Amino acid sequence: MFRHVANEESGIVWYNWRRSLQGGDERDFIKMDYSTVPWAVFSYPPIATVGMTLSKAEESGKRLLVGKAEYSSVAKGFAMGDPEGFARIVADADTQRILGASIIGPYAPMLIHEVIALMNTDDASFIPARRAMYIHPSLSEVVRNAYGNLAPIDGGHVHHH
Repeated sequence: MFRHVANEESGIVWYNWRRSLQGGDERDFIKMDYSTVPWAVFSYPPIATVGMTLSKAEESGKRLLVGKAEYSSVAKGFAMGDPEGFARIVADADTQRILGASIIGPYAPMLIHEVIALMNTDDASFIPARRAMYIHPSLSEVVRNAYGNLAPIDGGHVHHH
């Protein structure tokens, strides 16, 4: 139902068709991964999400880490007049894998790409985002702060290295 999904699907069909013409078989084909499909609502405020919602992650039975940061927690948010908004990251406590994210506020559809890129790496870990240096002041710092605020949903303690 999303144009960006159709674009990705057609690219995979094209690749697989070309591989089949070159003598490849189904083992050489790639499959569509729907677990990291992002979506956005261009409303006011804008909304963007990727992967599992918090409620779906809770249903998964995994030990969860959740990090949330308000737009007002960063200098750029303050400079914008403290707009309503937040970024929330949900991760697996045992694997450090990002399970999903939701962002509500100005530029949410652009900011969600901070998460999409990491979710599509081999290990989908949040650790690179916690180690990265972000430009200051920038609105992307709200996503960095959400990663930095990751903590067990039950209030326990987990080390991230």
